Amino acid sequence: MNSDTESMTKSRGALSLKSLISVCLSVSLCLLICVNALSAQQVNSQLLQLKVEQQSLGEILDQLFVNHQIKVAFNASDPAFDQVVSFDLKASSAEQLLESLLNQRGYRFKKIGDQFIVFKSGDPEPREIKPQTDIAENLPKTVNDTIFINKNVLRLDTIVRMDTIFRVDTV
Repeated sequence: MNSDTESMTKSRGALSLKSLISVCLSVSLCLLICVNALSAQQVNSQLLQLKVEQQSLGEILDQLFVNHQIKVAFNASDPAFDQVVSFDLKASSAEQLLESLLNQRGYRFKKIGDQFIVFKSGDPEPREIKPQTDIAENLPKTVNDTIFINKNVLRLDTIVRMDTIFRVDTV
């Protein structure tokens, strides 16, 4: 009887230790996710200061990622991004900085996720691609395969084939 009580206490202790470990892992995972979300928000909400002289617009946008981890997607082959510009802006958010930098040159941007997509003002605005739903869900449950012919039209055509052969010999 004594050994049964001992084994029950050991199994309860092992069970409580397992549950304690799983709770600790869950809490640490939640904290890790929260810290990552907060750091991503801080990148977008931080005030930036940018002073650039005689650099191309493409280099400036690349430096935003290198210096401030701001992801900007643009068409690098567009000659407008090779133009040399001088720019000075103090204490503004990433959105304000991009707006003042791009609006003067006829470009706009849209934020999708954690990335800014740059496009010409005349282009349609980019949008997120939504995952395609299963096609089988949209199909009707029953499909009738009966074909009804309402008008019978009988057409008769005559095809005439004429062939002429020309023969030319050169001596």
